[in-house]
Amino acid sequence: MSGPRVAGVLLWVKEGDRAAEFYGQALGITPDDARLPLPDGTFLLLCPGRVPCNARGPHGLVPALEVDDIAAAKARLQRLGRPIPFEEVVPGLARLTFLDPDYNPIDFVQPLDAARWERGARISSRDEETDFQVKGLFELSVYARDVATVRRFYQERLGLETGLAYFAHIHLLFENVPLVIRPTWHTCNTRERHTPAILVFSNDGAKHIAANVVSCFPPQDAVFDGEHTWIWQVKSQT
Repeated sequence: MSGPRVAGVLLWVKEGDRAAEFYGQALGITPDDARLPLPDGTFLLLCPGRVPCNARGPHGLVPALEVDDIAAAKARLQRLGRPIPFEEVVPGLARLTFLDPDYNPIDFVQPLDAARWERGARISSRDEETDFQVKGLFELSVYARDVATVRRFYQERLGLETGLAYFAHIHLLFENVPLVIRPTWHTCNTRERHTPAILVFSNDGAKHIAANVVSCFPPQDAVFDGEHTWIWQVKSQT
């Protein structure tokens, strides 16, 4: 039996139609009702009913989507008028964080040739927008105040193995994407639906279940990681 795999991410939004229109334009993907299917077989599910939170920094789950041209993705976000509060180019990777209309943080990333990295490099800005492709989920970041406790939760509850650990970042490994626990000082005093939720399934035999998920929240099956992220673990019935 294979280990846990990420099936998709639930994004809490205020208005489903507005969010679907934005993500359809930003990602270049046609929504299937509230679902945004990604080319790698995972998906984003847009769930209305978001609770406002006054936290001013990263906390909870931030999904990262891989793109083939991050400069083109940046140009599209600028055309759509979305804030880009963070961007960086490090050896092997370019990353930017944008805020959707409900201020959910989402990352775009593009793997690069580490040998061609130059100190001070930045993601270029373009006057004209060009097409780009979203490839799928690249990683999931969980921002936590208590990294050690949250790490134990994901290891013991989901059975995730440890990968890399550097600069206080802990990589845990789903079968298809890494989950990176990152330290933060920011928090929000609510367990209500204001940050994305991970949707996982246990093994390959549960793919047919995850493919038909349409419910935005399964309260009887969801577990809470102790800070801001809810997890729904769908188990195979075979």
